Amino acid sequence: MAADSSSSEAKVHIVYTERPEDEEPEAYHIKTLTSVLGSEDAAKEALVYSYKHAASGFSAKLTPDHVSQLLKQPGVLQVVPSQTLQLHSGPGKAQDCSEGALQRERGGKLMKTIAGLVEACHSPGVMHRDLKSENFLFDTPEEDSKLKATDFGLSVFFKPGMLLDSV
Repeated sequence: MAADSSSSEAKVHIVYTERPEDEEPEAYHIKTLTSVLGSEDAAKEALVYSYKHAASGFSAKLTPDHVSQLLKQPGVLQVVPSQTLQLHSGPGKAQDCSEGALQRERGGKLMKTIAGLVEACHSPGVMHRDLKSENFLFDTPEEDSKLKATDFGLSVFFKPGMLLDSV
């Protein structure tokens, strides 16, 4: 496929790959991208970042067609859209709770949301490892504000069955 095909639709995706055994991760990532984009130059242009330590994979600017083709490549485990990070200016969870006890219904909804956030992290293999009220923030002070998880500094990538022995 030509590298410029549908370039206006290209968005950043995270591509999880098997860990290469006999070559450097970045070289492996460029080779994988080259197989879809048609040239090494196009692959280097599309590559945003090459993950080498906690996970094996890369982020790249890809069209939907590129994503479909990458998913067929040997060693590619998963391709997911990158999520945009934004500056947070709303109140924190701790501030909300410090004003008094939460009503049972609101507290139940928040716990369900927190469980959903944890599941959303675990399904692509991310373990937060620092869940506490201060690490959940509301978008706005309004009652129906979205709750977001923050502070992924201690997080790690994991695979099912993997044993972790450090904090």
